[in-house]
Amino acid sequence: MIARMPPSRHWRSYGDNPLPTGAEALAEPLAAFPSWLAGLLLATVLGLCATPEASADTGIIIGAGLDSCGIWTAERRDRSFTAGHYTQWVVGYLSGAASWGHDLDPMKGLDAQAVWSWMDNYCQEHPLATIVEAATAFVKEHPGK
Repeated sequence: MIARMPPSRHWRSYGDNPLPTGAEALAEPLAAFPSWLAGLLLATVLGLCATPEASADTGIIIGAGLDSCGIWTAERRDRSFTAGHYTQWVVGYLSGAASWGHDLDPMKGLDAQAVWSWMDNYCQEHPLATIVEAATAFVKEHPGK
């Protein structure tokens, strides 16, 4: 086995702390990585994950509607607590369409169970669609004018 020299590294000394030796530096490679940079990277990644989605049909969407129909189907099948959040998000979205839409009343003549049943069928057929895409398809299919 051939011994290799460690690569030269550029370390900054903060305050009166001495620079580490080569062996110390190799033992703790992330010690030279500024913690504020790690925080900035983490904040950037989280910010990108939480960015609301915009669509020509729906405007800015925030919340459970951004999850997939595949998740809707799994949660409804398992009768999970989260399924209740999704179902309430959908009826809230549809109620908003009735309140602010242009003569729309997508739940006219229907109860919540009928809406959820329609959503179940749609999401089984379109698992990669988002919940808001499914709810928007419901509005288009059931304008209730």
